[in-house]
Amino acid sequence: GTSIVSGLRIWDNVKNVNFAKANFLLDLDRVAGELYRSLDIPVIGFEGKSLELSFPVVSGDSLVKAAYLFDREKKVLVRRQTSFKELLSDTIDKAYTEKEVMAPDELAFSYYEFNKDKNTGEWTAEWPKTKGIFNAVKITGKFKNEEFTKTVFIPISPPR
Repeated sequence: GTSIVSGLRIWDNVKNVNFAKANFLLDLDRVAGELYRSLDIPVIGFEGKSLELSFPVVSGDSLVKAAYLFDREKKVLVRRQTSFKELLSDTIDKAYTEKEVMAPDELAFSYYEFNKDKNTGEWTAEWPKTKGIFNAVKITGKFKNEEFTKTVFIPISPPR
């Protein structure tokens, strides 16, 4: 009798788990983790717009430019990776690998810059490469009609 009751409790817990949401949150954490491990390589630099961002990071045993691009029509976030060697090559069209990361309904990036002279900061929708490393990235959007926000502070960002 105890085994049956325990089994029913376990089944009740498992059937209420939203696996799609759990997988989405894991994918979001992977993006955040990669941002957190970004490197200061000015040749690659940090760039961002509301639907895309790119930054240098080590992937496997290689230095790469990782770019995340959200396609509003397809509702998919794509990760594009270009090797450092390819970035330094003279070819106009750089070779890259691409894979779908997640499929949110909506997604946007914003970038935080703290001004230590004014002791204030602000979020902006665009980040040109000339500004250097962003202090933080905020990822906002919707998944299955549920809003989400993930803020990732960049440890290597200098105070401005």
